[in-house]
Amino acid sequence: MELLIINIRIKTRTIKKVNERDLLIKTDNDVNNRVYNDIADEEEVINYKRKKARELMQLQADAFFKNQKGAL
Repeated sequence: MELLIINIRIKTRTIKKVNERDLLIKTDNDVNNRVYNDIADEEEVINYKRKKARELMQLQADAFFKNQKGAL
C-alpha cells in the first residue's frame, strides 16, 4: 500500500513538473515574440523618422542653395 502511495506521489510530482516546464516554455516563447515584435516596430519607426529627416535635410539644402544663388 505504501509503495502505491509513493508511486502515485512520484507520478503526480512528475506530471506537475512537466506541466510547469511546458508553461514556462510557452510563456518564454510568448515574451520573446512580443519583444521581437516590439523591436521590429521600433525599427520601422526609426526608418520612417530617418526618411523624413533626410527629406527635411534635402529641402533645407535646396532652400539654402536657392537663397545663396539669389544673393549672387
